Amino acid sequence: MPVAQSSTSPHRRTLLRMVRPSVLDLRFIGDPWIVEESDGRLLLCLGDYHLAGIRGLGIDVPSLNFVLDRLRNRRPRRRA
Repeated sequence: MPVAQSSTSPHRRTLLRMVRPSVLDLRFIGDPWIVEESDGRLLLCLGDYHLAGIRGLGIDVPSLNFVLDRLRNRRPRRRA
């Protein structure tokens, strides 16, 4: 048997927009970088926080940090 809703408090559906911030967002204080852990994992760090871990080789760290820096500090495209 359905439950009747009272007319004094109508059921409102509230929508919340969830947004995950990007590491490339310049509003973050500090620079993101990638470091190598001893167990073969690479960690994406921002400040004192470890944001993500991936498997990789230590030889990949300089090139990944270079790409991360270029993505974060690129100039915006000119509008035509």
